[in-house]
Amino acid sequence: MKYISNSLSENSDIAKKIILEIGEQQIIAIDAPMGSGKTTLIKELIKHLSPDDFLGSPTYSIANEYSTYSKENLCHLDLYRIKNIEELYDIGIDNYLENFRYCFIEWPEKSIPFLPNNVFWLYISVQEDQSRTIETKNDHKS
Repeated sequence: MKYISNSLSENSDIAKKIILEIGEQQIIAIDAPMGSGKTTLIKELIKHLSPDDFLGSPTYSIANEYSTYSKENLCHLDLYRIKNIEELYDIGIDNYLENFRYCFIEWPEKSIPFLPNNVFWLYISVQEDQSRTIETKNDHKS
């Protein structure tokens, strides 16, 4: 699917639609350039899935954990500061990917070796008019 966001106020409705698309998918990878609105979109997604207050981007802590309305685990990983594969082991990425109902990952390219065959991808691009195009793809590694 493809969504166009012309303003921040549209992100909540787009997030609702994306959650329906995600369905039972566990891992959601967000591929987008710096400043394109990854964290802003994740905030809206988490607001629809969790009663917990959004903690902001885990740029320094790497991971923020939440509970869903049905008391399942949800995490938001920001891998921007990860420098090597050993750091992914150190943060326990296997635990997040295997034991959390939802796992939103910013800068997912750093975790490719850990990702399972089935990942739900969100691609965000910034247009000349500053609107955002958000494309979704349920991808299978070959």
